[in-house]
Amino acid sequence: MIYRNIFLLLPLAAISAVCQQTPGGLSAEEMTSLRAEYGKLNEQTFKLKGNPQMGRILDEAPERVPVVRKELLDVLRRGITQAFSSPRPTDGQIRDAISGVQGDFALSAGWGNGWDGTNTPFADLFSLNGDQCLAAAYAIMEGGEGIPDSQSFLDFYVKRSNESKLQAVTGSEFRSSTFFVSSIPAGLAGESWFLAWGVHIGNTRGKLSIRLYAFDGDKVRVVWKRDELPYGQVEISGSIVTLDYVKDLDRDVARTHEVLHIAPDGLR
Repeated sequence: MIYRNIFLLLPLAAISAVCQQTPGGLSAEEMTSLRAEYGKLNEQTFKLKGNPQMGRILDEAPERVPVVRKELLDVLRRGITQAFSSPRPTDGQIRDAISGVQGDFALSAGWGNGWDGTNTPFADLFSLNGDQCLAAAYAIMEGGEGIPDSQSFLDFYVKRSNESKLQAVTGSEFRSSTFFVSSIPAGLAGESWFLAWGVHIGNTRGKLSIRLYAFDGDKVRVVWKRDELPYGQVEISGSIVTLDYVKDLDRDVARTHEVLHIAPDGLR
């Protein structure tokens, strides 16, 4: 894996020149400031081979890691909120804002061309119960570049009375994992549903975890979940979710194929 720390090495004036076209409601100065702040923080908790200055607190002060993680989340969510607050935000602008703040400290960066372990940063604008809402997904990078201790999140934002705010967040249930998110039709009125899934990075049996989240405009809940599905794969087509996995690793059995449909209590 190669992480190109261009924005960590350039002076702020040079970064501003690169970032002249900024996404959403972020000015060039705001993007430059957020990206520099985020990169300086993430250097403390993410280690690259050949760079002894990076990831130092992992060994010297591991108790500081959760503190830095919270600070990283604060910076990133500040950028997302600002982009969402623009007069006419788009999904693409929100994704660009997340990418702009994280730079190469992202799950999608540095794994080589063609790595398909995530569709984050993810952004989906939608209307719910008369409010404009946003679902935004991303991963915070920690640990080392070989098998990163990534912490993945799905956030929900709401715009009411021209004020945008972070309304609800999922837990980091996808740790050191690939991470995918997709909206699916909701099984209950007054909610928006999102399916998230991932495979533990470095697990030779590729065990899949899945969560189906429901957001009602105020809070988020887990509607349905599956864990420990060896060599699992997910496909979504409209309101149909298909799972393929190996049911019994100790026996030479064919892959299990499940076709699941949306129901009020999740997927059946």
